[in-house]
Amino acid sequence: MIPIIPSRLSLPIFLGLLVRFLDGNFSWKFGYILAAGFVLTVFLSSLIFHPCIFECQKIGMQVRIGLTNLIYKKVYFFYVNEVSAHFLKILYS
Repeated sequence: MIPIIPSRLSLPIFLGLLVRFLDGNFSWKFGYILAAGFVLTVFLSSLIFHPCIFECQKIGMQVRIGLTNLIYKKVYFFYVNEVSAHFLKILYS
C-alpha cells in the first residue's frame, strides 16, 4: 500500500500544474512533460493498486469459504445429533 501514496498524492499536483499551463504560464515542452507525468502516474498507480485489490479479494473469499464451511459443519453436526436423538427416542419408546 505504501507505493500507492506518492502516486495518489502526485495526481493533484500534476493537475494543478496542467491548469496553470493552460493559463499560459509555461512552455509547450513543459506542458508535454506534465501530461506525460500525469499519464505515467495514473498508469503506475493502476499497476500497483489492482494486484493489491486482487489479493485482498482473494483473502476475503478464502475467509468467506472458511466461515461458510465452519457454519455448515456446525449446523450439520447439530442436525445429525438431533436426528439421531429423535431416532433413538422413537426406537426406545
